[in-house]
Amino acid sequence: MMEKEFDCQQCGHKIIARPPDDIHTIFSIQKSDETCIEIRYECDDCQIGNIRYWCKPSPRFVVSRSFNELN
Repeated sequence: MMEKEFDCQQCGHKIIARPPDDIHTIFSIQKSDETCIEIRYECDDCQIGNIRYWCKPSPRFVVSRSFNELN
């Protein structure tokens, strides 16, 4: 499973974050839209809560053409 590492905002201790599921895979300090999941990670050293967001990746569109359209 994917992991992200970030520093505690209070003491700088390293915190390991894992996504809540296979859909929300973009890790962010800011909420980009309403589909993002907010998770509070508590620092093992100072017990301060660090809020981070897991968001869905933007949809990617692929445009394809059939062989007949190319001729």
